[in-house]
Amino acid sequence: MEGAGALETNEMLSVTLAEKSKTLNRRRGSYKAKITKLQSFLKDKASNAEQLLLQSKLDKVSEMYSSMEALKIEYYEVVEDEQLPNLEFILEEMEDDLEEIKVGLQTLLLKHDDISKNVSICNTALSNNGNSPKSSFIKLPDVSLPEFHGVIENWSDFKRQFDSLITNNSVLNDTQICFIYVLL
Repeated sequence: MEGAGALETNEMLSVTLAEKSKTLNRRRGSYKAKITKLQSFLKDKASNAEQLLLQSKLDKVSEMYSSMEALKIEYYEVVEDEQLPNLEFILEEMEDDLEEIKVGLQTLLLKHDDISKNVSICNTALSNNGNSPKSSFIKLPDVSLPEFHGVIENWSDFKRQFDSLITNNSVLNDTQICFIYVLL
């Protein structure tokens, strides 16, 4: 009779492991779907997304990475040794996808930070101009900027006019000179 009880216990354990394996497979499928969704977001919408949304997605990636580690540990408790190499390959691919998403989101966040810094610098320069006396603030010249058309004989005229309007103009500040250079 003891053998029948042991057999019944093994069958129950086998069913429990099969059910647990099925549950783990569903969770893995859910994570794969989330990864696919994040990949399509990164590909299609992330470049126009707000910084806060990108940070939220990055946090989600970190949470998923932690959950994937827990899933991997649970799989090791249930899966047979023969199935481990295939399972590890699948989980490593998913982790690689998460890593690529993470890097893409971090890159976009860095671009947002750079843009924010540039806007801040421009705003600071403009506000500094607003604090200076009215006489030192000048409007950009109404004179059209000199153009050089590649004729070497006209180079000296172009250079002289450019220097007198821009380079040697003490009334222009660095920001205004940079703006003029951009217009060229």
